Amino acid sequence: MNNSPLFSIIIPTYNTKKYITQCVESFAKQNFDDYEIIICDDGSTDGTIELLKKLKNSYKNVIIEFNEHIGAGAARNEGIKLAKGKYIFFCDSDDFVSDDFFVVLCNEIKNNEPDILFFNYNEIINENINDTVVKKNIGDKYDFFYTNSCIWSSIYKKTLLIENEIYFPSNIYHQDDAIFFKLIEKANEVKSINNVLYNYRKFRAGSSMNSKSEKYYNDILVVAKMNFEYFYLNGSNVGFEHIVDAYVGKLFDYALFNIAHSSIKVTKEYYIKMIDLLNKYSSNWKSNDYFSDKNISFFTKVVRNSLKNKMIFNCYNTKLFKTIMKKKMENYQ
Repeated sequence: MNNSPLFSIIIPTYNTKKYITQCVESFAKQNFDDYEIIICDDGSTDGTIELLKKLKNSYKNVIIEFNEHIGAGAARNEGIKLAKGKYIFFCDSDDFVSDDFFVVLCNEIKNNEPDILFFNYNEIINENINDTVVKKNIGDKYDFFYTNSCIWSSIYKKTLLIENEIYFPSNIYHQDDAIFFKLIEKANEVKSINNVLYNYRKFRAGSSMNSKSEKYYNDILVVAKMNFEYFYLNGSNVGFEHIVDAYVGKLFDYALFNIAHSSIKVTKEYYIKMIDLLNKYSSNWKSNDYFSDKNISFFTKVVRNSLKNKMIFNCYNTKLFKTIMKKKMENYQ
């Protein structure tokens, strides 16, 4: 294995025995060897560890790091410390990459070597492609603030993380959000390509995305506050303006996801905390483009029955639902 590979693939694992082989082999089967795979197991108990040992014996460029249950963020940080590659890619252990992953990335970075390179991805539900997520209308780097902040939708120069001391927080959900915006802020060049290079399993049983815990939703606000404070104190004025603007839609989208997919009771207090956070950093958040739909003639019938009304579920992530939520938030103040 090259002591200074072009790519370091960092994969945290925790009880993903069913998927880890496909994940690793999606890299290994490609006609390319200038990479290393660093798998940081987070205390798996389902037989994943035994599979990892077999994979290590099968592929010379696979490195395994075994840990106690320290959390995905801390496991990724262990991978960063071990990484020798020029570029780092964070892959989730239940996902897999396209057959041309390395070829496409090499062609793109061989000339201008961007600090961050974004690509498109498929959403997989029940082993079928449900949707292909395409980034559109990207101008300057701050436009990426308004895209999906999943850490696996791009590759990063290792120096971008190390020189700016950007690491994942431990023992918290939504670690992607906690570093995604900082990386863009610090990057000199951010580029996006149209190729679909990643396959993301959405709503997989056992994944953090499918978590029902109260902490999962509370951490949304914790990470939002972390980002607001970081950009207020350390970011550029432009970056601060964009982080607040981008988070209006993000917080409400998380809230809508909560309502539509979680068994955790959505309380008035939760939304009050969200509103207070937005009010602290943005006095005009209600004028955000997220709430651009003015056709609210139907909203009164739905809002009257509060969040218990199942009609809301059918409006999830639509302009109408966003308008409904805005009106409801106004009533909460």
